[in-house]
Amino acid sequence: MIKSFVWIFVLLLPLGLVQHLGWGAFPIYVILATIFTITERIGNRTEEPFEGKLEDVPMSAICRNIEIDLRQQLGEDSVPAPLEPKDGVLM
Repeated sequence: MIKSFVWIFVLLLPLGLVQHLGWGAFPIYVILATIFTITERIGNRTEEPFEGKLEDVPMSAICRNIEIDLRQQLGEDSVPAPLEPKDGVLM
């Protein structure tokens, strides 16, 4: 739904700019359209941060660290090792 509104705005933007700026509206339009499109794409990629994608919150690692801290505070001997990154990504 938001994607549709962004595209409608991007397509109608030149109509509002050309009256005031003439041909100078084209570079401004390109810059603004790029900003809005990139912002919408970033929003789509990060709207659900707990799905396990590369840019998501590393919930497994956070939970493991909490488990390690709690077991150490309780004085238990069987403390699991922290999760290590795989290919530079911590899940």
